[in-house]
Amino acid sequence: MSKTYLKSDHFNGGESSETSEYSCVAARDAETFFFGTTKGRVGIMELASGEELGSVEVGIEVRGLLPVMRKVLAYGGLWDKRSRSAAFLTMEDVSQSPVSLA
Repeated sequence: MSKTYLKSDHFNGGESSETSEYSCVAARDAETFFFGTTKGRVGIMELASGEELGSVEVGIEVRGLLPVMRKVLAYGGLWDKRSRSAAFLTMEDVSQSPVSLA
């Protein structure tokens, strides 16, 4: 089984939070979408289950997402005439082998 995760040193795998304030979403494929939060997280979520496949901290309030090939551009922050914030995140496929209990 292969799933795609966001690659980062600050990876949070499989966390789901009922208290997250989602600020934006962008389509990824038929089964998943990207999400951004007001607290600065960007992640991937499955449509069918609502499970977060993982997320990364970007350090800015995420106001929008733009998928570009194997990357996603997260933008936001203060976004005034003096400062703008953006982060380019790279995705990587991770294969998980079934766990044997024997």
